Amino acid sequence: MSLTFFTKKNLKKIGDEIVYINEDRERKVIAVFKNNNSRANKFMRFIRENVTVENYMRELEEGATPSEIARDRGFY
Repeated sequence: MSLTFFTKKNLKKIGDEIVYINEDRERKVIAVFKNNNSRANKFMRFIRENVTVENYMRELEEGATPSEIARDRGFY
């Protein structure tokens, strides 16, 4: 099984939402940052460097929040 990585192409900030766009062009909101562009950009960079799409989505489905997923990997 190959792992999918977040990239600048498939991870976008649209308004307050950070959206993952898969190869079928389906969109999934993976985080929301209201009025905090700087933090959102840091979060996106961190996610691209430290988490695979499969692991992130699995943890979301298991009930973890976006901040918990990132914080557990060292994001502050």
